Parts: sequence; C-alpha cells; structure tokens
Amino acid sequence: MPPLIILIFSMFIFFKQARIWLLLLVLVISSCKKEAGTGGTTPTNPTTPTTPPTTPIVVDNRFPVNLIVDSLTLAYIRTQALTNTEMSAAMESIIMQPAFNNLSKTPLPYREVSSDNFNDISAQANSCKILALRWLYTYETKPTEAKPYFDKVVSTLLAWVNAGNKVASPVHTPNETSYFGFYEAYSAVRSRMAAADKAKVDNWITVRANAYQVYPARVNNWETIRLNLLYFFGYILDNKATLDYANNTYNTLLNVNLFAGGKSEDLVNRDA
Repeated sequence: MPPLIILIFSMFIFFKQARIWLLLLVLVISSCKKEAGTGGTTPTNPTTPTTPPTTPIVVDNRFPVNLIVDSLTLAYIRTQALTNTEMSAAMESIIMQPAFNNLSKTPLPYREVSSDNFNDISAQANSCKILALRWLYTYETKPTEAKPYFDKVVSTLLAWVNAGNKVASPVHTPNETSYFGFYEAYSAVRSRMAAADKAKVDNWITVRANAYQVYPARVNNWETIRLNLLYFFGYILDNKATLDYANNTYNTLLNVNLFAGGKSEDLVNRDA
C-alpha cells in the first residue's frame, strides 16, 4: 500500500505543469522580496544594540531520509497547500488535526502482538506515524510548533521499548505488520534523537531484526512480510548485512512464490 502522504499527492497529480512551474516561480520571487524587505540580517537603518548580541540558534534543517515520504513530494505538497484549498483541507483533515489530537493520547504498550490486540497496536502505530508526518511537514518552517510532535513520537517509541515489547512467540509475521507505523515514525525522527534514546530504540529494532532473520523461510505471504520487516530495519539502521540478507532471500522467494503465467503460491494454495 502506498504511504499515506503519497495518497494525498496522487489526488493532485493532474495539475498542469505550466501552472505548477508558474506558481513555484511566483513563490520564489515573493519569498525573496519578503526576505529583502523584512527578513534580511542587515537592517536598512542600523541602530546600536542596547544589549549584547546572542549566539544564534543553529537549526538542523537537513531532510531526514525516511520510510514515509521523500523531500520533493513533501515540498510539492507544501507549495500546493499555499494556494490550493483542496490540498490544504486534505492536509488539515488527514495529517494536521489528527496529529494534534494524538498529542494527548497516552501510549498503552503490549508485551507482544496477538490476534486480540492487533487492531489496537496498529491504531497506536499509525497515530505515531501521523505525529511524525506533522513534524516532517513543519520542522523547517515552524520549528517551535513542530517540536511537541517530535517529542511525542520519541516518548511513544520509548514507552513501547521500556515496556519490554518483543516479537511474539511463536512468530506470526502477518500480526507483526501491526508495528509498521512505529517503524516508519522512527525512521523520520531517528537522526534528530538524543544518542541515549536512539540507542534504546535501535536495540529494540535490532532484537526484532535478529528474531525475524533466524525465522525459517516460507514460500507464501508470511515470507514476503518477513522480508518487508527486514528491509525496514536494514534501511532504518543503515545495516548493510541485513539489507544483503533480505536481497538474497528475496531472490530465492521469487523463484518459489511466483509461477508461470503470473500465479502465486498464495493464489494456488488458498485462493488469495
């Protein structure tokens, strides 16, 4: 399934290219004028400061590579939302307002997933992902407004880690998809987290990666999900060994899961 933010983008893909480029040009020109007139660092009429200058706060505006959205797509959505009322309304109803509501939610961690709590874990994980999306959308232009969303993502992840959450035994990879939103959220905030907090969540991810990697390979959708999880973890942790394992195992899966004519193991054996 495409990431949530891509679904929003797809709603507006039919805009004419000429209009988009013209809009971008106008925005660039107007922003330059604004900076020259009111936002520049040198005032038109310098005055002697009455207090010593303070050291400017250095803000890290590097885009965090993540599993949810790329920088160009996000920049396009930001630009469109300035003038397109449908885009702005969609962002408000799908990302901004739900994220605001999620700030007041208290994490309720489980030790492991089961068929009984799958839906609740999925809902909590998606709420965490929405928080991360709002932070990604606003951290450059409104860092003060964005910070509570970053902090909430971090505290939510740590709540699950500190609760001793682990891979269910026996392993049931379809149920493990309930955590996807947590992993996507973590990929967005990881590079900005404090070292000690990042180490805790990294360890949680590593333990899960090890558990999935030793789980025996299958030939159906369970194996597809296992490799999906390992790809997530490999990219999050920038772990080449995990990615190499997933790549090699994926090639093996293709040879046993897909049949001539396009049928799959799941279609043949359970009409899925």
